[in-house]
Amino acid sequence: MHDSVVLSLMLLAAAPAAAQPDPVSAFGCRTRALVTDQNLQMVADAYHRHSVTILKMALAGDLDRLRDMVDPSAKFEILLSDDHGVGWDETGASAAVTFARAVGPTSYEFSTAPSGIALADPCRETSAELMLTGRWPDERVVATFRYRRGLLVGAVARLVDLTRGDFGSAADR
Repeated sequence: MHDSVVLSLMLLAAAPAAAQPDPVSAFGCRTRALVTDQNLQMVADAYHRHSVTILKMALAGDLDRLRDMVDPSAKFEILLSDDHGVGWDETGASAAVTFARAVGPTSYEFSTAPSGIALADPCRETSAELMLTGRWPDERVVATFRYRRGLLVGAVARLVDLTRGDFGSAADR
């Protein structure tokens, strides 16, 4: 008895950790188990994390998993200046890979503000915005991911310049 328990524990410890479920899939947007009201902050956080997951899969070229998360007609674009940008004729999962590799993010940031008791329908059109650090230390890209019924339907990235400064110490004011 003791040996079988130890063997079971060893097999359990050696098994790969189960993948975390995608937070957007919990909304059931394309199923009969559709969730229509959810805390606004939870919805925003889920779509931000979903956008990060999509970028990670796109950078890895994981087309099989991307096809479940990206609408086949999804379009992607990078804006270089006020009215000039780069887009692709391809759409869907393969375009997501091209987009992610063109942006070349090395890190990301996003924020979600507390929403109190505000509710949102997580399966309607929504968007998530990520601040991405690019290949160079001072390069920043703001990427806006648009969703409908839980699927990514498009993304636009634009290069931005950030300015930082100090207010000085209280003695300097």
